[in-house]
Amino acid sequence: PLTYPQAMQRISQTLGVLKISREDGDLAEARRQTGVLETELDALASSCGNCHRDSSSTERIFGEEIKTAFNDLRETLHEPHDAKASGRHLGLIGFKVCGRCHSIHRSLGDLRNWLLEE
Repeated sequence: PLTYPQAMQRISQTLGVLKISREDGDLAEARRQTGVLETELDALASSCGNCHRDSSSTERIFGEEIKTAFNDLRETLHEPHDAKASGRHLGLIGFKVCGRCHSIHRSLGDLRNWLLEE
């Protein structure tokens, strides 16, 4: 299994390849990377229960709304490609998943690391 930093690095790389593939019009690769990203985020979501005892936290970030956004993204990654629509769906995933987690966990993790360095 990957460490948490390794998982974050992999997700970041996948997101970068997905974004570039989408922008370059390599829609087959963008669809493939969409599936990879979804799998990586599902694996990450499985670790939420280590701290979050109720399922509502995980559902709020990784629930049906995000599953729908992934499906919508996949649907827009076909010709004729509507780059604005696919960008909107990818942005929603980034905001709702990455943004929500990072707004809490990244700040707390950085603070904890900073305090332990002192």
